Amino acid sequence: MNKWPPFCCVSAFFYNGLKTLRTPSPGSESDLARLLGTRVPPGVRNPFGLLEVENGEDTGVRPQNAAEVINRALSATPFRFRHIPLRTIQMEMYVDVASFALDLGAVVGIGIDARILSTATPGHRHVLKIETIYDDLAGVFDDAGETRPPPIPWLELEMNSLSINDGLWIIGRKVDLSLPYCLPWDGGGQNGAVCCQTENRK
Repeated sequence: MNKWPPFCCVSAFFYNGLKTLRTPSPGSESDLARLLGTRVPPGVRNPFGLLEVENGEDTGVRPQNAAEVINRALSATPFRFRHIPLRTIQMEMYVDVASFALDLGAVVGIGIDARILSTATPGHRHVLKIETIYDDLAGVFDDAGETRPPPIPWLELEMNSLSINDGLWIIGRKVDLSLPYCLPWDGGGQNGAVCCQTENRK
């Protein structure tokens, strides 16, 4: 069974991302999920003892909360987390920003509506790690283990992320996170969409 329960894609992204950067996580998988304030709906598998909320309430983790928790935990290291909504990137240079961050050795993810993944539940927000961008295709990986996605056309990926007002999730050296085409960054958190949230459709 997958060790990451539902609604823990953000925790999985951070846990594995910090391992990639050879930086200790602020706790175990379950510790990190709780530290991030991960919220789950009633009735789902919940071995980590995460906070259950009523149906219709936000589930998962907000980028702002993630930034505050992770950047506080990383305060004694050279690394930081930054969430960059795609709509804030100048001249639609989305792929350039993602590629630039990857070239700097950062761990780069993208917030999506899981409808792009045929095996996932439509309306469910999710974070995928971007491993490569080549020939207009993004090689992606699901740290949470919920899916095994094939390479996705970059245009399809960015349009999907824009449709839910999400963007790039980047862990890297603090000095590298003032990226071209992006708004000035002071190392703090940003407001944004809820990741791993199930969208309420009326």
